[in-house]
Amino acid sequence: MRWIKSLQDLREHIFSRKENLSNRKIKVDKAYKPRVIYNSTCQQIAANVSDKFKYFPSLHKLKLQNPGQFELFIHFKSSRYNSAKEYVELTSQFVIRSIKMKKFAKQKPVLNYWTDIIIAFDYGFFINPEKGKILWNLSSKKEKEKAIEVITKISQNDLISFYNKYSDPDYLIEEIENENFELNGLIATVQFLLAYDKISIAENYLSRKLEVYIDDYSDFKKIDERFRANKIDDTYPHGHYNFAEQIAILKNVYSLKITVPNNGSSQITGS
Repeated sequence: MRWIKSLQDLREHIFSRKENLSNRKIKVDKAYKPRVIYNSTCQQIAANVSDKFKYFPSLHKLKLQNPGQFELFIHFKSSRYNSAKEYVELTSQFVIRSIKMKKFAKQKPVLNYWTDIIIAFDYGFFINPEKGKILWNLSSKKEKEKAIEVITKISQNDLISFYNKYSDPDYLIEEIENENFELNGLIATVQFLLAYDKISIAENYLSRKLEVYIDDYSDFKKIDERFRANKIDDTYPHGHYNFAEQIAILKNVYSLKITVPNNGSSQITGS
């Protein structure tokens, strides 16, 4: 078992796997092949939680049955750098998606971008959130059994409790309004709020964020001016816009009123 907390941790892990794999090429029985071990582990976990989840083997994905307006998925992944009898990686992630948010966001995307993800975390979140992402090595029989035990237990108990709490839209909206929670990014949070017609809460949320990123206010104004001049691109390149620029884009796409920092009486209205 290994924890990955930072990008540097991930780079070092991938480098070590590449190095080991390049120096180790052996013939093994089918039972020891990484894909066979990985698939059987996923299937065992799926069988253990089949009373609540439906398994999609080709996607290595579980879906909570009869979820209502919020869908819950469990995704398993492995590594291209596995090596028989030495290392077979398993990671597990859960994702909560909003059906209502998806419908709204697809109809009214930010340029060409939309999302329906409420929350997405690695299972390490339930074990020790301070340590980051957890990697299991299934080539070890003891670790494979432990992975099956831990992931099954979390899926049946902690994850269901977490889902029940975070699949309540009223709770989420209140937490966002009280600055205790936000989705994965500004765009996702605003699209969720607007899907439930919480326009004023979305405006207050973005106004608070603009104050946080006030050092980039000039970038906000530049994007705002480009919208007014109809010179904005019709696509949303990920990683291209900073937070202040994202706020300007959201303001204009959804015609929101944003309060200018340090001047509570002044507002900028989306075009």
